[in-house]
Amino acid sequence: MDWSETPAERARASAEQPVTMPGQSGKLYGIFTPSSTGVPPAGLCVILLGRNRWFGDRLSVKGARWLAARGFPCLRFDYHGYGESEGECETIDPDGPYCEDVVTAIRHMRSEFSQQRFALSGFCFDGRTALSAVEQEGQSIASIVAVAVLPGEMASLNAHPEKAGRGITDASSVVRVSERFKRDFGAVVRSKVQCLFLYGADDIEYHNFQLVERSLLAKLEPAVRARLTLEVWPGRVHIAEDPDLMRQITERALWWIDGFRQKPVALENQE
Repeated sequence: MDWSETPAERARASAEQPVTMPGQSGKLYGIFTPSSTGVPPAGLCVILLGRNRWFGDRLSVKGARWLAARGFPCLRFDYHGYGESEGECETIDPDGPYCEDVVTAIRHMRSEFSQQRFALSGFCFDGRTALSAVEQEGQSIASIVAVAVLPGEMASLNAHPEKAGRGITDASSVVRVSERFKRDFGAVVRSKVQCLFLYGADDIEYHNFQLVERSLLAKLEPAVRARLTLEVWPGRVHIAEDPDLMRQITERALWWIDGFRQKPVALENQE
């Protein structure tokens, strides 16, 4: 991927517009990047979730403009209590995703911009938030990228092995898959949403997610299991301060989403 801004992406930048959405905790503010009129529409609106805007290289900005230049309208926005959005800034509970915020964003895109089909992408807590939206909006969500998501109650809230320089050796760090995660996962199973779960083999988050593999993924019917892709990269991916790694993860997420562009009606009729 060319990480310098292309002319097509600069054109999308000049077309961007601010949006204000009425959230439950106050107004949510975001930026809508309309898709290019010079390419076939992808038929998919992408919502890039990000609790913080501190990722290096302005990856959410690059991602939105890259997708929009390829026919995908995009939204990036601040959760309540963060950035420009109203509401109280609270300590994040890894098992308390901001479902109301992302559902508000989906419905605003539907009512104000006539978007009907969505893809969501998020890193860690943001991926968890993306999954939580399926219960209410599963009919409109086509795909989700969830990177290093936390499956509920675990030691990850307090343990950061990448900072301490040690590997994962203590199996007791896994408490259990939470009931809320099971509920959200069940909504994904009942829907037609396709998911990419991305982890690093040495992430404590993946150590925790292995409980999901054994207790939930292993019990799925083959047709359902085929909708849920699990990629495990060598080493760790949950290192937000590594810009090269973040670029690799972002590129993988963008190309995954690109694969869900809607086929032209003429091609669908030939199948």
